Amino acid sequence: MVARGDGVLISLVGFMALYVGGFYTVTRLLSGQSPGLVAPLLLVLGIAALVVAIVIYVAAGPPSWAPGGRPPWVSFACPGCGRPLHWVDELGQWYCTECQAYRGTMST
Repeated sequence: MVARGDGVLISLVGFMALYVGGFYTVTRLLSGQSPGLVAPLLLVLGIAALVVAIVIYVAAGPPSWAPGGRPPWVSFACPGCGRPLHWVDELGQWYCTECQAYRGTMST
């Protein structure tokens, strides 16, 4: 299992490698010197680290604190009796306790 923190750490390394590689390349080119082999290696390392960080971020899935289903402040009235509907997260549907019926997946 991968953690989101791993992706963040690798992305920071990638950004630092891109920054250092880019800065090194620009300063060497402005002074009329060849950037050599160090700059391209740092730039490739930075790009590779960012790609790995994106893969880790996607593989980790949503954060554990992310709400599932619907926002808690959204509510609907039952079309049959007019009383508030209750969200059933496991089924992804609204339920009326008065009518004892599911009222589907109403959109906001």
